[in-house]
Amino acid sequence: MVPATDMRMQYWSEELAASAQRHANTCDFRHSRNRINIGENIWAAPYANYSDAVSRWFNEVNNPRCACNNAYKHCCGHYIQVVWAQTNLIGCGYARCKDVLGVLGMGMRAVLVCHYNPKATRLEFSFLCSE
Repeated sequence: MVPATDMRMQYWSEELAASAQRHANTCDFRHSRNRINIGENIWAAPYANYSDAVSRWFNEVNNPRCACNNAYKHCCGHYIQVVWAQTNLIGCGYARCKDVLGVLGMGMRAVLVCHYNPKATRLEFSFLCSE
């Protein structure tokens, strides 16, 4: 694992939390629209466990298709947003939904939406891969 360097301090943003909450309230697993310079991660599960959501986003780095210099970095966009060095504001919202648009299966689901500013702007790692 590459150690963290040159990363900005993270701060909670009530404005981002409000926009994330608005999207969580729609019970839509698809990305929200009109997010200029705002990154977004969405998680839905039958249970509410926020640390599990963040762990799953982060653990995308273990997907072999996400190796350095790999053309398939779209497979780890959640991870890239979580570790993006320039992001310094985050806000999240949560909702319980009977049905979640874009998620198969019946029953209540917890939906967690996190918004980040600034968003990760490139589908590549925000750090240099070692040689």
